Amino acid sequence: MRLIVISLIILCFSCHTSSEERKPTLAFHSKSDIGEAQLWVITTGYDSTTDSTTFHLSEDGSAGSFKWKPSFKGSNGEGFLVVGVVGEENLTDTINHYYISYPSGVLIDPEYWVTITDDSLSFEKF
Repeated sequence: MRLIVISLIILCFSCHTSSEERKPTLAFHSKSDIGEAQLWVITTGYDSTTDSTTFHLSEDGSAGSFKWKPSFKGSNGEGFLVVGVVGEENLTDTINHYYISYPSGVLIDPEYWVTITDDSLSFEKF
């Protein structure tokens, strides 16, 4: 009987974790001379964006980092990460692609390095 009660308690607690808590987290390390960039999560067919965010980088060339839990909904676990400089359409770069291992939801290669200067952008796996 105790085992059943304990099992039910564990099951209830596991059901209460929000979908936000279960989303894979991306970590970015950056060095920039420009203060703002945008990041998109795009499906493998380049036909839709599943999530995007604008993030602020240092403007003095110093290194920084941030984390983001994007929505990968509709991406079937694979897609592309694209970063670009806000207001500079010619400054974009794409990581070949991301992969989320299911059913565990673990993101393969969860860390990236972004370097942005006035006229160049580099986006690569950490």
